[in-house]
Amino acid sequence: MAIAHRGKVAISIALAAALLGFFLARVNLKDVAGRIAHVSPGPFLVALGCAIVAIPLRAWRWEVLLRPVGGVTFGASFAATSIGFAASTVLPARAGEVVRPVVLAGRTRIPLSACIASVLFERVADLTTVLLLFLFYGLWPGVRPAFSGEAATVFASLRGLAIASGAGAVVFFGVTLAATGRRRGAKKIVSRVTGWLPDRFRARAERAFSSFLDGMRPVRHPRTLAATALLSVVLWTVICGQVYFLFRAFRLPLGPSASILIVVATLIGLAIPTPGGVGGFHKLCQVALTLFYGVDVEAATGLAIVYWFVAFTPVTLIGFWLFAVAPGRKRKAIASLAERAAEGSGAAAGESDPGDA
Repeated sequence: MAIAHRGKVAISIALAAALLGFFLARVNLKDVAGRIAHVSPGPFLVALGCAIVAIPLRAWRWEVLLRPVGGVTFGASFAATSIGFAASTVLPARAGEVVRPVVLAGRTRIPLSACIASVLFERVADLTTVLLLFLFYGLWPGVRPAFSGEAATVFASLRGLAIASGAGAVVFFGVTLAATGRRRGAKKIVSRVTGWLPDRFRARAERAFSSFLDGMRPVRHPRTLAATALLSVVLWTVICGQVYFLFRAFRLPLGPSASILIVVATLIGLAIPTPGGVGGFHKLCQVALTLFYGVDVEAATGLAIVYWFVAFTPVTLIGFWLFAVAPGRKRKAIASLAERAAEGSGAAAGESDPGDA
């Protein structure tokens, strides 16, 4: 397993290096450094402030989302969020998405499966919110420029991907609503599906599914659902604000709506399994700026670098600090969970004792 883990890490790092090489190819690095050195400090600090505000917003939304399950404190949610995102910055395959719910389960009495389910719910809420912003950008008259040529072709592909993702989100909410409303029937289906497993594994799967349904309770709580939706809109508006104020910092003549397309592009880049999305995030941001808005490649490259710094540095520093001040036993448990999550063995989510974290 250790050899396989090292192989995955090596592949992830090699992929990040290749994408960074692609990102920096045929770019005048001296010019890029000059663009970064001459950013306007005021808009840059506002963008940095937006990134910092986004951290407690994520924690608050998670705390609200978990209220029907049993409730957590804002402090526990904030710590788990920060440590999880810090882990995703340095580990491949967004391992922090596994570390985050395990850390929270260790600080509360909420079952681990319910915490994992809530993270999945968050991701679907994020997807839905970003899709709505993208539809506004693509369909509202006068919001976006009239793309032509290659830009029009790529935008049409993005629109198709958005429609498919939206359909998937609708199916997810529909199935979840049905399963949480008819738990007995849903459990019977799971029992039939897992009937071929040994008794020990079948019982574990059924308990996990029951906890998963507990984590999806917000679907049947209108107030929680409405609060989650509102916080999601505020969160992604703040994230778009990061990009807009970076436009201002780099003196680019782009309006607030252009930030939506850059956010969508970088989210696609983050799907590439490199530590912290390095390479994919940068390249997709660069391509979106040059292809859709005609920004020169040096300015686009500089903005992509600064955007990554603004988006990832604050939460990573906070997460590492919270990890460092945690008691020694908890630090060791979190480190072990992070390692197993990076290995992709599922042990962090399926076999660890939440009390250890």
